[in-house]
Amino acid sequence: MAILPDLSKMTNQQLQTLVRAMAEANGAGKVSIRKTADGRKASVYHGHGRFPITAYREQWLAVLDHAEELRGVVMTLPEKGGE
Repeated sequence: MAILPDLSKMTNQQLQTLVRAMAEANGAGKVSIRKTADGRKASVYHGHGRFPITAYREQWLAVLDHAEELRGVVMTLPEKGGE
């Protein structure tokens, strides 16, 4: 178990550095797919998103049926931070 330093005594720069290091250590930006506890649905987590995308098998299959169309729309979106 990791013990954090006294955050109240850290500068803003030190806090930002700590957050970046923790994000890298936790695999920020990675995608993980897990079954829900009841085993009836699958959840997709992206990076440190607090809320996963969760759907039943039939719902995932319906989304996957439109994968090409979805990819085409996504490719027209601006990059993060872009205009």
